[in-house]
Amino acid sequence: MRFLKALLFVGMIVAWVQPLRAGAWPRGKGNIFASSSASFTWPKGRAFEYPDIYGSTYVEYGLGNRLTMGLDIGSPDATRPSKMKAIAFMRYTLSTAQSRHQFALDFGAGKNLGNGMLRLGASYGTGLQLMERSGWLSIESHILYDIKFWKRTQNLDATLGINLDRGKLMALLSAYRAPTGQSTFSFTPSYAHELSSARHLEIGVTFDLSRRVDPALKLGIWQKF
Repeated sequence: MRFLKALLFVGMIVAWVQPLRAGAWPRGKGNIFASSSASFTWPKGRAFEYPDIYGSTYVEYGLGNRLTMGLDIGSPDATRPSKMKAIAFMRYTLSTAQSRHQFALDFGAGKNLGNGMLRLGASYGTGLQLMERSGWLSIESHILYDIKFWKRTQNLDATLGINLDRGKLMALLSAYRAPTGQSTFSFTPSYAHELSSARHLEIGVTFDLSRRVDPALKLGIWQKF
């Protein structure tokens, strides 16, 4: 039953206007983007129908040509607010929409595990030609400050993508540093299949490069109108 609920959760929120989160690129005035995904892991000995699940939702809205506001939500258990991360943010793109190299800064606030948080971030993006196909490179870095204990976590995500005839092939390399100083690294190859001109379904696998955590199955959906 939990597995079926998670699959339903994946389909609850879809994406409008653009097929991928913008990163450093400006969203554009009046444009909306939203996506939903879930990651499933099966610890050793766990039955298939009882995975550990982490669900996430990401939303952006373009306030102007360079200014974007967004919401980043994630939780291993949506029924327990104390387990949820919810960060609202504003991102300002420093470069023009026509620039090949895009740079942006963002600031946000919210809660994570019940504690108040501040978020500072920077991102970079550029278009590429790979194997005679168009593609992109996006790098995003964020620091989350716990305003009660003044501890911080750090995230760095680098995404390389290639546009195919009926979808997109992506590779995500992530680094995370906990308040304790422990660092973890993961790699997520994924494919987003074009179900129609307006809808994509993403499937991928996340590998913990330190091998401390089992691989996770990732499912996501986005759509444009």
